[in-house]
Amino acid sequence: MLDHLPSSLQASTSRGLHPDEPVWWLREMIRVDNKTPGAVPMRVQGIQVIRDDKPTWFTRVLGPECFFAGQHLINFMAGALYSVGEVVEIAERLREGKPEAEEPSDLLGDYMKQCDELQAIKAHKTVNGPYLTIQRN
Repeated sequence: MLDHLPSSLQASTSRGLHPDEPVWWLREMIRVDNKTPGAVPMRVQGIQVIRDDKPTWFTRVLGPECFFAGQHLINFMAGALYSVGEVVEIAERLREGKPEAEEPSDLLGDYMKQCDELQAIKAHKTVNGPYLTIQRN
């Protein structure tokens, strides 16, 4: 998890953004400054947190859109289940194209273990485990 936040995350309030603060929404968008002639489209990341019962947006500019060719815009509804540090890290991982870590599943092994446990119960054998011992006579 991130210990710090990028310095480019600026708040619309006087307080900054804390890495452990719960996030409501993270969204990336493309903005163009229409006031400047020849302005380059920029990719902007917005993070919404709830402070004092009001939504507060923090934004940072990620860079020109041409640096992100072929990458989708991220729209992540966190619903206050994730912290700012976690959401920023997830967005960076998604942007780099790294998939989420998944635990390997061994369905056949789990099924065979369950069958062995049921056979032991039927045969009235003692079952020993790391936190549980069931003795049957």
